[in-house]
Amino acid sequence: MNLSSTDWIKNNSPIGIFGGGVSGVAISRLIKRLGGESVIYDERSEDPERAVFTHEQAAKHSLIVNSPGFPPSHQWFLTAKEAGCMVLGEIEFASKSWEGQIYLVTGTNGKSTITQLLTEVLLNLGIEARAYGNIGIPFSEHYKYGGGSDSVAVIEVSSFQAWNFDSLRADGIIWSNFAEDHLDWHGSMPAYFDAKWNALCQVNDGPIVMGSGVLEHAKAFEKEMPMVAGLVKEHLYDAKGNPNLSAVNRLNVQYVKSFIEQLGFDETKVDEVVSKFPFLPHRLEFVGSYAGVRFWNDSKATNFHAVEAALDSFYEPVIWIGGGLEKGANLDEFVARIAPSIKVAVVFGEVSEKLNSQLTEEGVVTYLVDDLDQAMQVLKIESHPGSNVVLSPGFASFDQFKGYADRGHQFVESVHKHFAFHTQHNPTHINYQHTKS
Repeated sequence: MNLSSTDWIKNNSPIGIFGGGVSGVAISRLIKRLGGESVIYDERSEDPERAVFTHEQAAKHSLIVNSPGFPPSHQWFLTAKEAGCMVLGEIEFASKSWEGQIYLVTGTNGKSTITQLLTEVLLNLGIEARAYGNIGIPFSEHYKYGGGSDSVAVIEVSSFQAWNFDSLRADGIIWSNFAEDHLDWHGSMPAYFDAKWNALCQVNDGPIVMGSGVLEHAKAFEKEMPMVAGLVKEHLYDAKGNPNLSAVNRLNVQYVKSFIEQLGFDETKVDEVVSKFPFLPHRLEFVGSYAGVRFWNDSKATNFHAVEAALDSFYEPVIWIGGGLEKGANLDEFVARIAPSIKVAVVFGEVSEKLNSQLTEEGVVTYLVDDLDQAMQVLKIESHPGSNVVLSPGFASFDQFKGYADRGHQFVESVHKHFAFHTQHNPTHINYQHTKS
């Protein structure tokens, strides 16, 4: 099928769309632009005929496009399949009307930073590039920003988006890392890995860059990695004139550098961008210091791997603030792994009682609090000159906050509220090379 012509869209109209959120609306607008018609089905719709998807409704469609929020187990997929409908995800559907190249970025952590940085480097090389996907702009909106055959779409891909890729034409991929996450959605680690693996399988020819942890899991799940893959081991990018760059971000830069090298471009172009790049907030972001106590905002850490990466950036055990809404991962093993890196724990949210019990059993001094303001009262008692206070929750934020950004903003506001603040951008304690055995 070729969506360079509108015939295919017209012949399959009306096209059904699962989900009426940002992606669903973007899909509908793209279909209209291509001369077709669509019907949005959403369980939250006020129209009772659009809040369900029955066999009778499925019979009206030959093509369904789903938004990322629909898990593979959703009944609507089974209904569509039984009716003989073709089902495409939003990104794959939008790719059919895209003439340029497509670079995918996936991984358990670091996707947004890598996506934005790669985009900026490509722009610095004189290439028309734009970031799409999980980073915030649905790929179905690509027509708004131009883009011909010489353009590049850098698409951040979550497992929610990749699991039902079938014939996406991708020209390269960065797969940064893989760790336990979203088990409440996928059901198991193999299923979660398969969703990411599906993104890799869409690359027929082009750069493939991945972290060493991806290779380890591929072997465990008996997957055969492409011979052309470029492996980024746990060595870190030389930060040079950017001493405040965290160990996590130095690794993210290394992924981009390796990708650019495989494309055949001068790697110094990466250095030029990194020296000016505004790394994304809430990702082990240095907030400031008061009386020798340093505060760090890592609210974007919504899974265990991100927390462990953050804690591994410090020489000494930290005062850790964590908690939130569970996502089905193994809590016992996580607590056992992080306990040696924590001097004092302050826990909150839906999972706080479990964390309090298990951390206490591991010998960690632990405080259970209701909110971040109460956490600040604990910090006034437990923090001392040389301490590092790290908000790196490890869990989803939606039990108490609007999202991870809201959680991070509230943390920063609480620090300012409770401490006479004097910012000192001198986080010289960060350990860029050390990794725990």
